[in-house]
Amino acid sequence: MRIRLVGIGLKLYIGDLPWEKTHLQKIDVTLEINVRGKPPDYWAVSKALIKKFSGSHYEWVEDLALAMKKFLNKKLGLRGTLLLSKYPTVPLSPRIFQVDVSL
Repeated sequence: MRIRLVGIGLKLYIGDLPWEKTHLQKIDVTLEINVRGKPPDYWAVSKALIKKFSGSHYEWVEDLALAMKKFLNKKLGLRGTLLLSKYPTVPLSPRIFQVDVSL
């Protein structure tokens, strides 16, 4: 069975440009969990992600994805797929930037 947690909202600093280091940006996290046996506590998973990663700084969304993968695997013991969606406000950038990671 697969369970999908959609739209866990994080606000953090992403990027290496000076303005990116001082302005919070929105990342939506979608987590698809492969459930074996008893399903996890969904509120605990989303609260743990928000507590661990909100307000932190990462140079790239890919760096954030790898840090989340390690956290979800080792601390929470989850397997599945992680999808990060960034909605940049920079001119000439894609409207939605997504990173997909297998856990």
